[in-house]
Amino acid sequence: MDSRLKNELDILIKIGEESGSLRTYTVEQLLNDLGLNTDKNFAEAIDYIEDSKKITLVVDNEGEKKTVLDSSKIAILPKTLSVEAIVKRLKNDEINLDTEFQRKKVYGVRK
Repeated sequence: MDSRLKNELDILIKIGEESGSLRTYTVEQLLNDLGLNTDKNFAEAIDYIEDSKKITLVVDNEGEKKTVLDSSKIAILPKTLSVEAIVKRLKNDEINLDTEFQRKKVYGVRK
């Protein structure tokens, strides 16, 4: 097995330990990102994870084909906005500075 793949799988196993499980789709995505997405590498990766006996491997439905993302084709470009444009977006409720998933539910309200 490729040493780079082994290192990445060890990281996935640690992440899986925290959540209690790991999905086979995640392994497939990792292999795709590393340019190692072959049936042989997939089988080796699954065997390696199962041999660790640290997490539950959740097998995704093979009939349900998910699109594997190619992270090398994703481009994130910074966009500079003027203060006027930001204020306009705030007034039009296009920017939410008080989202539910941030701070309040984690830290609570300080008294």
